[in-house]
Amino acid sequence: MESKTYGRDRREWRFVGQTHATPERVYDLLENLGDHLEWAGRRQWWNFRLLSLDAPPAPAQVGTEFASVGRIPMIGARWQNRNIVTAADRPHVFEITTEGRIPWPDGAPGEGTFINRYEIHPVRDATRVVYTMRQLRFVNPPWGMRYPLLREVTYRIWIPIWSRHGFNQLLHMAEEREPAHRPIRTRVMPDQSRPRPEDAT
Repeated sequence: MESKTYGRDRREWRFVGQTHATPERVYDLLENLGDHLEWAGRRQWWNFRLLSLDAPPAPAQVGTEFASVGRIPMIGARWQNRNIVTAADRPHVFEITTEGRIPWPDGAPGEGTFINRYEIHPVRDATRVVYTMRQLRFVNPPWGMRYPLLREVTYRIWIPIWSRHGFNQLLHMAEEREPAHRPIRTRVMPDQSRPRPEDAT
């Protein structure tokens, strides 16, 4: 099956959560890229996590570039990522655009473009965080995603489960750094993995 079948397979997932941590505390964990290795790495599911990150020590700003490696579930392959911070409005918005590459042993590499955006809002005595993950393209994906049924199961069930867990860990870590703790509430928005209407072909 040719890779162009997946080239326009655009997807979007949206997660909403609340934490008692301040917006500044949540933003701290996003702009300090080394902290990503904790909430998106060691605290994330073992088979869907950030494994390494090579970034400048200073807080990230628009234009900051860094490299990272992530684990792909079930097959043991690795994402090799080139990342750039594309929005950094403290403490309201933080966004990373990623060009990912999977060096398959045979055939053309897998390639994808992804955007991870966090919007942070104070609400009464809590902070509301909206996390949007966009897949702009994905060619030569893992073999299971080359079959329509398995691809939809992955998009609609597994990716939301894995991604929501990492998002929860971000909120938990922010909460741990505040002097007082309250329960965290997170939820995934309905229809989180449907192709965007404007991308239908």
